[in-house]
Amino acid sequence: MKIACLCAGTLLVTPFALDYDFMLLAPAIMLLAAHEMENRTIPLGATLLFILSLMPLFARSVATATGVPLASWILIACFLAILKQARA
Repeated sequence: MKIACLCAGTLLVTPFALDYDFMLLAPAIMLLAAHEMENRTIPLGATLLFILSLMPLFARSVATATGVPLASWILIACFLAILKQARA
């Protein structure tokens, strides 16, 4: 969980994270999926993993069309979910 937290946190502290930078989420998604398959402790964990895996496809287009940086909010939710599981 520490590695997943590091991967998600790295994208949160960078001022400019574009869609090709989201490849840093691959290890976090893999580790979260393995943890979720064993424990089923993250609320809406499957939905979060699904959104995280599709985020590189739609994050830039949603931000361009609406002006809302949706990826930032999804990354914060991911980071908080990982942090909660790491503390438990």
